[in-house]
Amino acid sequence: MKPYSPRTPISQRSFYWYDLETTGTNPKRDRIIQFAGQRTNEDLEPIGDPWTRFVKVPPEVLIKPDAALITGLGPKVLKKEGIEEWELFRDLSEQFQQSRTCLIGFNNISFDDEFLRYGMYRNLRSAYDHEWRSGNSRLDLLGIAQLTCALRPEGINWPIADGVPSFKLEELANANALDASEAHDALADVELTLGLARAIKRAKPRLWEFASSLRSRDTLRKYVSLSRFKPILHVSKNYSNKRFCIAPVLPIAEHPRNRNQIIVVDLLSDLNVVLENSAEEIRSALFAHRGERESEHPRPAIHTIALNRVPMVAPITMLGDKEAKRLDIDKVAINSALAAISACPSLPQKLREVYQSAPEYDKPAAAEEALYERLVPDADAEKCRKFWRNRARGTLWQDVEFSDSRLADLADRLKTRMAHELMSESEKRSYFSFVRDRLTQGEENLPAMRQKVQDLLSQNHEPPKKEVLTELELHMKELANHYGI
Repeated sequence: MKPYSPRTPISQRSFYWYDLETTGTNPKRDRIIQFAGQRTNEDLEPIGDPWTRFVKVPPEVLIKPDAALITGLGPKVLKKEGIEEWELFRDLSEQFQQSRTCLIGFNNISFDDEFLRYGMYRNLRSAYDHEWRSGNSRLDLLGIAQLTCALRPEGINWPIADGVPSFKLEELANANALDASEAHDALADVELTLGLARAIKRAKPRLWEFASSLRSRDTLRKYVSLSRFKPILHVSKNYSNKRFCIAPVLPIAEHPRNRNQIIVVDLLSDLNVVLENSAEEIRSALFAHRGERESEHPRPAIHTIALNRVPMVAPITMLGDKEAKRLDIDKVAINSALAAISACPSLPQKLREVYQSAPEYDKPAAAEEALYERLVPDADAEKCRKFWRNRARGTLWQDVEFSDSRLADLADRLKTRMAHELMSESEKRSYFSFVRDRLTQGEENLPAMRQKVQDLLSQNHEPPKKEVLTELELHMKELANHYGI
């Protein structure tokens, strides 16, 4: 299959709408199995045809049974119709190199974009260049939908039950007469996302333009300001659907370890913990697991706004009396909270201390999971670019000496899919051991997944779902036999 090649250069700004189907929900361990995308202009009119690909899954990665039931994609179709992962990211790199491309999906910032980052990284490409280089940017339609539902809901049908809205794509589509019968197919979901975007843009063009402008970091900083002591509205899943995922917050301090993040206080939550407790006590409560947090000690009313994750924010002036009443936002309570914070001048320093120490996380089990451990050295990044330039010129494979041990490991694994015939016997044995280790590690190991498939097969399922589970059972049995598990 030929790589993507644009017919004509694109000089205007454009949106690239995309969606993924994956083997599971963990971008560190799971993989993309279907990609679909459609480029449009800023009027949301198509530029070219939609583009979709299935992707093969390497033996060290298991398709989770729950994911297979949702997507209907099993090993058979992926083996027959899929391309290798490195081919997908070669083609995507070509598409994303179009200048002034804005990547956009539905819940892509938290989910799909992470799979793109890890995929680029695994295949020796920059994990971040496609998000910003050449004037590129990102947006997330989920945040735009939440902002619209909260502040300017007229003209769109919102699925609301008992006063609580749903922001699931399928339910939003059904509420607005969009055909969601093929939901959870990547291309169908791209079309649903684009259909919902058109409905929002048509009903609320000014809000659409405002939300779209937030993909500019400079625009964001106009609202998320530390110098004005002025509340803003912040959209986030942290505020729950019951609150329409929006809250009035006050920017307090810059994150001490990440200049892209601003610490804010939720002005409608209990501020006593934040104002009265020490930094150590706040940190302990903030980073405690939900099950460990005592019921009488709620989560501290602080959050972070990540400027590099295209947050949806708005000036407090966009909250009229009608919207405040509908959202149960008490403006008097906001003013009282501001007065209490103003009387605590030590709060910025205290909150910086809360975030001064990084929470402890488990060490990545393999290079594939270590994207965020550190930045790739510049010299190694240039070696990666040269590797792919040589490949484009026809070089089948080139061994590269990396100073970063992660890239050395990733290159070894990449060789198995790009140039298996050039691997030495020791390289083959090393990869065999790697696959076996990956299939036996963690809670979602091969024996556990085989048991999960068998449990699901014992239940009543429609023929298509039973068929994909049977495929998985056979595939996992073959893996177990081959790797002696």
